[in-house]
Order: sequence, then structure tokens, then C-alpha cells
Amino acid sequence: MQKIDAIVIGGGAIGTFHALHLLRAGKTVVQIERHSKPYSSTVQNFGQVVASGMKRGFWQEMGFRSTEIYKELQQHIDLGIRNNGSLYVASTPEEFQVLVETAEYFASIGYPNTLLSKAETLAKQPYLQTNYVQGGLFFPTEVTAEPRFTIYQIQQLLSSFNNYKLVTNTFINNVEEGSNGVVVTDAYGTKYLTEKVFVCTGGEFRALFPQLFLTSNLMLVKLNMLLTEPMPEIKLPGSILTGLTIRRYDGFKSAASYAKLKPEEVSQSLKDYGVHILFKQALDGSIIIGDSHEYADAGNEESLDFFNDNHINDLMLNEAKRILNLPSWAIRYQWNGFYAQHKTEEVFTHTIGKNIHICCGIGGKGMTTSAGFTEQHIAGIYSR
Repeated sequence: MQKIDAIVIGGGAIGTFHALHLLRAGKTVVQIERHSKPYSSTVQNFGQVVASGMKRGFWQEMGFRSTEIYKELQQHIDLGIRNNGSLYVASTPEEFQVLVETAEYFASIGYPNTLLSKAETLAKQPYLQTNYVQGGLFFPTEVTAEPRFTIYQIQQLLSSFNNYKLVTNTFINNVEEGSNGVVVTDAYGTKYLTEKVFVCTGGEFRALFPQLFLTSNLMLVKLNMLLTEPMPEIKLPGSILTGLTIRRYDGFKSAASYAKLKPEEVSQSLKDYGVHILFKQALDGSIIIGDSHEYADAGNEESLDFFNDNHINDLMLNEAKRILNLPSWAIRYQWNGFYAQHKTEEVFTHTIGKNIHICCGIGGKGMTTSAGFTEQHIAGIYSR
């Protein structure tokens, strides 16, 4: 066996960005994906890259850096990255005050934003329902991605490196550190010898380290999402995030007036399913609407069954109609997305021995922060 500098197990965003930064550090990398292509949360999400919504401090900085990396990569290959900004729409005076204070904070750190009156918000997004809007906050430098396109294009770009190989349709069933390196064995009996292994498989590392998985404090999150029929005759540029999102995203919770938001203004049914409404128009003119949140502990994932609950879909659709005035609400697709999230930490990282590094459970912020976070993760490991 020829020794490889690093093996990355997992073809999603976390794994692929680990591979990118390893390559940039001059390492020889083999990335192994068990499916024919990435299949899970990386392609099941909105494709919104919204650093503005991240918790202030480290994760917001990771969002800023990730946005820069997406824009850098877009210069080399079309990733479907569109720099058309993010718009948060307040539905109550209290939500708008949160936006006012958030705008002041971002202005103080030099992050471009524009606070919008009701009239200005409606002028920017004329399909918003007039009686919903109190005002808005626009972030012009933020981008959107195409989740069923972007990750494959990044891997295509990585394939231009001579020191990168992507192996698909291959399940890894053993990882073991020895005196001469780490031996990785796949289900076909092929063995790879490597200096370091990065296990980036979401909540799926139980096959390799079952005891660690069960005690990891990871949980699985299930989302309901909707996609309308294409409406190319209308234009909804950028991400549209709403009052429920202002209440949910950590980036707004530091505002002094956040505590004055009135919980009774949100129906209990929306709270029960963790619904907050987001919109993004895809390249074909269809509009993605979501999403909801249901949870199950690691080891009990089957409690989140495979059904797409129409009751939840109806809750989302009814709320969406309160916000946007579209020419049609015909739904083309409904689907469930799943991702792993840690109960107490922002991401799950764990090192076995010296050279087996598990990194997963980044939760719903993976598309926004993975590119920057993995850069720091790689740098930290190789500086030890």
C-alpha cells in the first residue's frame, strides 16, 4: 500500500471542504463517499449562505470566511453561487427593532447592510404581502448556492488537483491506527494506508465507532421542505428570511430588544414543529419554501419516520401565503431533509488516538460555515 497523506470519509460539505483545505496545504488526499454522489443534508438544504444569521463571534466569522471561499471558488468554476444578498423581513414592530439593533452591530464591525423601511422593503421585494411587512434588513454581500449542483462542482474542481482522488460507491467498515499509520478498509476488502483520517459522515459513523456514536450527544434533525412549480415570470432575488427566522436565528438573540419579542404572536403549532419560513428562488424559477424541525437522539433515529407530514406542510404553506403573494402555490415536490446536530456543542469533533479525526454534527449552519470552519480545523490539527 502506498501511504496517503489524508483520507476523508464522506462526500458532503464538511468532507469536501476538509479535502479542499488539505489539498491547499499540499497534502495527497483520497475522499471516499459511500453513495455514487453526496446524498444527504448537503443536497437536501436551501442553499442559503447567511453569515448574518450566525451566532456572534466565532461562527459568524466562519460564515464570513465561508462566503469569501465560495466567491473564490466561483472564479474558477461555476458553482451556482449568486451574490444577490439576504433580506430579513420583520412582521411586528418588535421584530423590526431587533433588526434596527442588529444593523447597528453589523455597521460597527464593518459588515455591509442596509436597514429598510416598510416602503423600501416592498420596493425591493414587491411580492411580499403589504400587511405582513414592518421593515427589513438587507445584506448585499451574502450569497446563495444550488445544493444539488454546488457540491458536485466543487468536487469537479478538486479533481483538477493531481494529488486528489474521489472514490464513490464505497462503504468503509474499519478504521484502525497502527504503528505505521492508519489503515482504512472498505467493504470490498481494499485497504488504504494513510497518515490521517477525517471521518465526516454526519450521523453515520456508528458503523465504525458504535459506542462513541451512542454517547456522542448527537441528535438527528428532520426537516419538511417544499418546492413550487417554476415561475420564471417572477423574480425573487437572494434569500428571503422572515419574522419567524428573526426569532429563531442566533445572530439576532444578542440584540437587547430580542427579549421583548412576544411569544404569543407565534401559534403553538408552529412552535411545536420548529417552523420558520424561508424562501429562495432556484435557477429554474421554482421557489423553495421551508422549513420545520423535529428531533431524535442518536440511536433512536427511527422515531423520525420517513413520512412527509402533510399537516406540517400545510402549516408552512399557510404561513408562507401570509408573507408572499405569488401567482401560484402549486407544489411540485415535498421532501424531508435530515442532518446531525450536537445537543450542547456547535459541532462534534473527536480525535481517536492521534490521527483519526471525527468531525460532524454541525447542524443547520453547515452550508453557511463549513468552508471556513474546516479551514480552521485542518490548520489546528496540523499545528499540533
